[in-house]
Amino acid sequence: MKKKAFKEGLTIKKNIKYYVYFEIGLVAVSYIVWKSLNSYQANRKYFHRTWFLRPILEGYYWIGEKVSGTDDIRAYDYKCWGIDINQAKK
Repeated sequence: MKKKAFKEGLTIKKNIKYYVYFEIGLVAVSYIVWKSLNSYQANRKYFHRTWFLRPILEGYYWIGEKVSGTDDIRAYDYKCWGIDINQAKK
């Protein structure tokens, strides 16, 4: 009886450990993607052109607009790419 409870305790601890590793991995990937978008305009253009990555880019712009209060990054990118910002927001 005690051995079964001990084994269950080890299993729960092992699952928690894997969950923590998974969360750390997600945070690391999120940081790498954010740093990539923040550093290189070419990566933002790639995300803009790829339909399934576009929501990630929109989230990046949204966070930037909330933090800085302006849409400078989006406006600069659209200007460099030759896109009218007013047309794109529709």
